[in-house]
Amino acid sequence: MLPGKINQQARETPEKPALFSDGQAISYRAFAAFIDRTRNYLAGQRLAGDGLAVLPTGANATVWILALALRSLGLTTIVVPEVKRIGGLGLPEARCVVAVAGEHPPELDGLCAAAGLPLIDVPTDIYAGAADAPVPELPEPEVPFGGHILLTSGTTGAYKKVLRAPAEQAGD
Repeated sequence: MLPGKINQQARETPEKPALFSDGQAISYRAFAAFIDRTRNYLAGQRLAGDGLAVLPTGANATVWILALALRSLGLTTIVVPEVKRIGGLGLPEARCVVAVAGEHPPELDGLCAAAGLPLIDVPTDIYAGAADAPVPELPEPEVPFGGHILLTSGTTGAYKKVLRAPAEQAGD
């Protein structure tokens, strides 16, 4: 799966840019470490297994890191472009909303409470020193890799959801 490919690339060319976010290059070493640290934090929150994790739109790098960490724990992810719509998406299997502390709108707390979904704020201090950290070893998966749900634009008045199963994404 994709985290394995990222880790392999981090071992082969650790300083090569994996992606750019807000005009800053993020190396494969840092990208792999960010995913690993996020996965470890979320595993400590008992998030492994089935279910759906909702992600608010944010910086592309943040969304990728959260989504890959959650999917490696077996959860399916969905990115919600407008946080005010979290309660109206018809997602009964949603277990939580996951964001990085300080990187989401302040109204998210109230919207999550109204939707009956816990908000899990990943603390930013877990990323300290990640850019220089050794490439993490990937743990053996305890659960199958999760999928990702794409939302249509909603131009017809309602969002439609398309599940991309992990098997469809092996080449991503």
